[in-house]
Amino acid sequence: MHHGKALESLTNHYKEWVDAYGGISWQDFLDRLSRMQETGSWVKEVIAVELKK
Repeated sequence: MHHGKALESLTNHYKEWVDAYGGISWQDFLDRLSRMQETGSWVKEVIAVELKK
């Protein structure tokens, strides 16, 4: 349940980052977030799975 919400949040925020940065790949977005101290543990777990795809 938490992971599903984390993935949904990532997807929604990705759209905002694309607009803000004038385009960023999904991989770059996930990589940047995974290195941010503010990113929560649930989100980091989802990012780790997504980056393996």
